[in-house]
Amino acid sequence: MCRQLCGGGGGRVKVRGSERVRGSTDTITSHTDCRPCSTLPVPPPLQDPTPSAAQGENDVIERKRNKSRLTPWHYNKEHYQPPEPLTEDEEVMQCLRNQRYRLGRYGSASGINLTKAWPSKEELALEREWEKVSYPHSIHQMIDITKKQRDEEHKAIKQRQEDISRKLLHLDKWKNDLNTRLAKQEQVAREAKEKKERLIEEVRDILGFRVDPRDERFKEALELKEKEEKKRSKAAKKLAKEQRMLDQLRKEVEGTDTGKKEQEEEEGKSLHGTVIA
Repeated sequence: MCRQLCGGGGGRVKVRGSERVRGSTDTITSHTDCRPCSTLPVPPPLQDPTPSAAQGENDVIERKRNKSRLTPWHYNKEHYQPPEPLTEDEEVMQCLRNQRYRLGRYGSASGINLTKAWPSKEELALEREWEKVSYPHSIHQMIDITKKQRDEEHKAIKQRQEDISRKLLHLDKWKNDLNTRLAKQEQVAREAKEKKERLIEEVRDILGFRVDPRDERFKEALELKEKEEKKRSKAAKKLAKEQRMLDQLRKEVEGTDTGKKEQEEEEGKSLHGTVIA
């Protein structure tokens, strides 16, 4: 640069009282060494980059290190970092509930004004009205209601325990009744099975040879045998019913005869007493 300012080319230039040939390999270390350039303003030395530039470079590095490809909002939420502060427009557009949530989660780092955490007059009025509707009773009334409920619960528990104790007294009787009923059911099932087996054997005896129960001839013979068995059972029941009716009539007749005899005896006694008199 100094060579250009000094005219360049050959010739001699005085530098600090000495002569140097233009175009030689000697270099001028600074502008002050050159007389024509000594009057020019000296440029300032190089300085370190500004903090904003360094911050921008750090942001670029952090973005390159972030391999998750998450949006800034999701990245901050995942790493529990406060989000970017709201702008004036965002603060106007965003609802008060979300701003309170950000303030409660991130504190002062959220950039939300603390006064927004306090409810407004309308909210306080609604809260008082809600409390009146939800809790209409005073503290003393609530205490009395709680005591009454507790007494009723204790009373119900006591009644249930007494009922259980009373039922335990009949437990043995109920067990015996259950066992008797089960034994009767088993006996009925066993008799039905024996009856079925007996009918099968009778049918085989009638046919004269052993036959598969799934055979049609066996089924027809078994149906006929069952019908006959039903007829005999019905006749036996009818006979038993007639016998019960006869017994009842006999008892009624005997009772009538006994009443007549007692009446005749009483009449005879009364006549005998009259004759004696």
